Amino acid sequence: MTYDFIVAFGLEELPYNIILNIAQSFMDVIRKELSSIYIIYGSLSVIYTPRKLVLKANKISKPSPNIYTGLYGIIYSSLKAFTSFKSMNWNVYEKAFKFIRPLHTLTILLNNKLMTGSILGVSSNRFVNGHRHIGSKRICINHANSYLKLLLEKGKVLTDYSLRLKVVHDKVNSIAKPKGLVKLDSILLTEVTSMVEWTTVYIGSFNKSFLIIPKELLVFIIKASQKYLPLYETTYLDKHNHNLKLLPYYIAVSNIIPTRYSKVISDSQKAIRSRLVDALYYIYKDRYICLEQLTPALNDIVFEKSLGTLREKNHRLEHISSWVSQHIGANHIYSSRAGLLSKCDLATKLVYEFKEIYGYVGMHHTNHDNEPKEVSLALMEQYSPRLSNDMLPTTLVGCSVGISDKADNIIGLIGVNGVPKGNKDPYSSKRLIIGILRIVIEYKLILNLKELIKKSASTYGNTLVNKSLTYIIVAFYIKKLKGWYQSLGYNSNTICSVLDLSIEYPLNIHSRICLLKHLQKLKNIRYIIEANKRLTNIIIKLSYINNSSKVNMYLLRSSEEVNIYKQFIVINKRISYLLYSLSLSETSLLLIKLAKSICDLFKRVYIIDNPKQIRNNRLTLLNNLKATYLYIADMVYIN
Repeated sequence: MTYDFIVAFGLEELPYNIILNIAQSFMDVIRKELSSIYIIYGSLSVIYTPRKLVLKANKISKPSPNIYTGLYGIIYSSLKAFTSFKSMNWNVYEKAFKFIRPLHTLTILLNNKLMTGSILGVSSNRFVNGHRHIGSKRICINHANSYLKLLLEKGKVLTDYSLRLKVVHDKVNSIAKPKGLVKLDSILLTEVTSMVEWTTVYIGSFNKSFLIIPKELLVFIIKASQKYLPLYETTYLDKHNHNLKLLPYYIAVSNIIPTRYSKVISDSQKAIRSRLVDALYYIYKDRYICLEQLTPALNDIVFEKSLGTLREKNHRLEHISSWVSQHIGANHIYSSRAGLLSKCDLATKLVYEFKEIYGYVGMHHTNHDNEPKEVSLALMEQYSPRLSNDMLPTTLVGCSVGISDKADNIIGLIGVNGVPKGNKDPYSSKRLIIGILRIVIEYKLILNLKELIKKSASTYGNTLVNKSLTYIIVAFYIKKLKGWYQSLGYNSNTICSVLDLSIEYPLNIHSRICLLKHLQKLKNIRYIIEANKRLTNIIIKLSYINNSSKVNMYLLRSSEEVNIYKQFIVINKRISYLLYSLSLSETSLLLIKLAKSICDLFKRVYIIDNPKQIRNNRLTLLNNLKATYLYIADMVYIN
């Protein structure tokens, strides 16, 4: 016989933005504890709503006589393990016990057997609460298996998160169709689903006159401020839905079944209108002066205590952006101008009220000031990518300012506070580094990482005094670069074989790693491995050869030598372009063909031959061949 076990907590509203993490952490701790007392079960699941946290274990086999004590101990210790979330003392009787929210009900059942005990002053019993507004207030649970069914039927609580999410998804899509298009933001849907126990969906509206507000701000107010979903016109400009036109409608998800829909809709419209009125007021107030005139106000905003103000940062970005633009082919006048204006929008009243829309405000303000379009766009794109898989800047001017801003942050903050240790990264250094690398690699920008760091550090003057700072930050970049490639599925040896060459151009690193990954899929890579091994062995023994020696083609005696030398000339002329263009197949064929010829040379030609001129010329040829492979990667790692 097997047993089903359930423990259900009835709580005050849990924070919607971390409820998923809370539930997952709870299940992980319980799973570990169950294993520690050797309880065998079929499946383990966690169920959660804003006011309920439930763990269910199915098919527990042959429970021992003391299983009740063991399970109660597991529950108690698991709740105390919630140290990673903000907790407080809620009960006068258990002051040492901190928890996320006050506990109202506790139910612990093993099949139909109620397990007694108390946590935070609440005793275990069979009664649970339904939905606060539309469900039964007191529901009796007789068996562990009946909990979910009774809570749905009598309590009007959709306990299954996946089902709740699907219901929200389907209802939103259904109600949106007659009006327009809804972009189903997965993060917002997750948040909304975590805020409700039942789902009712309705459409609200606002006055069309508010559509003059910049779209990004409108969307922010609708989504982030009110947790609603904006509606767009069904006709749009591109296949990715990027340039959609907003409609004066939104979709809201409610936690109740209202008796008067008109009242609920009216209240939500009043709430959203008040925020839109505020936004419009601040927009008009800000536009009395042009963005550049806000530069003196940046003296009152500190970037970092040891690194000065945002006005100083703006001047640094003006110089770095101009330098970067000249290396990547961007308009250096526009880049310099965008760098100078880059942080001015942080002094606007609009950003002070709606902090999350910095960058967008700068873009729209400079559009109003008739700045060049590329300058305006760069003020928004300087922060891209904001997330790991976010879009990159769309212009080279945006790339210039974006790279400069990220480099300035990394160098300044690491220069003052040191390299982040362990998993701690308070300034998001990893995200900034990956952002720079993505921009450089995906746009194929020829930018020297070491020189970028030196240039950026030089703009701080005497603020950063650590003479080893460039070395420290390059090492930090390389470490994060390795982790990034590993997260993309690249082999550790492949990554190290390239990074060990201390290449200073990220694009060159990327092209070589891609080439090696391609080579390792080919059977004929064995020729490269064998050729490199033979070359390495003979060159180690003859380390006296001058690396700068040139091959004298008139001293090449055998046809094998001549053939290899011709291949060597072709590869050295084309390798840089082939790597830049990521012509992986063509590059692989050339390298494998050369490797086969090297293997053939060792079989047919005696290298240590007389006279000395012939011997040294052959050794020089081998040394140059080794350098050709070393130009790509340290082949010692490849096997």
